[in-house]
Amino acid sequence: MAEIICSTDPKQNLGASKCNKLPGLFAGAITTPANFSIPAATLANPAALKTFLQNALKAGLASRIYLWPTFSNCEAVSEEVVYEETPLTDIRVRQGKYRFRAHISKNLCLHKAMFSHSGSDDRVIFFDLNNNFFMTELSNGDGAGFRTSLINVEKLIISDGSVATKSPVYFVLKDHNEIDDRGLMIPADFVGELIPLTDAEIILSSVLAGSFTATVRSKCDGTPVSGLLLADFLAFTAAGGAQNPTSVTETSVGSGVYNVVRTGNFVDGTVTLRDASLLTVTAFEVLTSATLDVS
Repeated sequence: MAEIICSTDPKQNLGASKCNKLPGLFAGAITTPANFSIPAATLANPAALKTFLQNALKAGLASRIYLWPTFSNCEAVSEEVVYEETPLTDIRVRQGKYRFRAHISKNLCLHKAMFSHSGSDDRVIFFDLNNNFFMTELSNGDGAGFRTSLINVEKLIISDGSVATKSPVYFVLKDHNEIDDRGLMIPADFVGELIPLTDAEIILSSVLAGSFTATVRSKCDGTPVSGLLLADFLAFTAAGGAQNPTSVTETSVGSGVYNVVRTGNFVDGTVTLRDASLLTVTAFEVLTSATLDVS
């Protein structure tokens, strides 16, 4: 029968070090699936790490990671260590949980989008105001976010006239050892260059047999999505067959309005953009196809 063996690891020495580095105030977070990790070799190469994370931000839903809006503030609200005290001894019952409450002040559209991320069992990578990633080291040397027992986007804190309205986000970590025993800090000066995936929408107008006008814009605030190319547009029949455009021209640079032409007529169906990972412009995703109703 298997037996639990108490650890015999020697105590580590505590001599002075010139490297006085600890995580600072959390400025943002990236949430990932539970099975997401970053290879050790990638962690050691900033350029490779940036590319790895940007690709993961545009990946399919099963492996996609999410860059949260920048925090306005972040509080440590961790559980205290639980002790049992008797006249004869003092016993540590458990170490307590790491808990953090971030505050994000953006807009109602983003609040609703963040609300859809409430749940448990994801991982979270924090980064501090000095652009350092804070994560855990796995047994094979790879890096990963901290396991969470809860991520909950709380009710809006409405402005009282002296402070801004904010969205509180409550992070509870599942295992304190992922910090206390295996915590990992990685410099990430590029973190401000990462581009979160944004929902986009397509609005069709001037639909004729051989052409139509497509306006592509951010769903939240209407910002034009400029720079798309022919390969980015996909058109299908009502039965799902391809009816590929033959030319796409942005009507004026920066407008996000495109004249889409096909040699041979379009028929009724749908129009969308190709997957975010393949799109010419970083980083947008169309979730709902536009209805193509040919006059």
